[in-house]
Amino acid sequence: MNAFHIGTGRTQLTFSWQIHGADLRVHIGGGADHIGAAALAAPTISVQTAGLPPHREEEIVREVAERLAQQLRVTVCVTAGIHVDQITREEIQAIRAACAAGADRLVQILQETKECPSV
Repeated sequence: MNAFHIGTGRTQLTFSWQIHGADLRVHIGGGADHIGAAALAAPTISVQTAGLPPHREEEIVREVAERLAQQLRVTVCVTAGIHVDQITREEIQAIRAACAAGADRLVQILQETKECPSV
């Protein structure tokens, strides 16, 4: 599985991914890594999500899955588990920004390496 880190300190995230045929699976982990939410997206359908209460990663996986599916033109499954004790609003904003930047970086990596069959 391929991976990179983005962000710093308590808001550092790991983006890891694997290609499955013509499809892409991505996991975003940070802090105490786990799976709190998942999203499935394709270029021509609405994103489907599932989240486990009380986790709050559902919005993150929706945004990242939609962005990746549209830009790469592939079916994407994104999971995320980000747990930071006593997180601040600023840290939440930093994590959201890191997720968006991480999705863009992953698109760039996959386009440069032509790792995804549809790219």
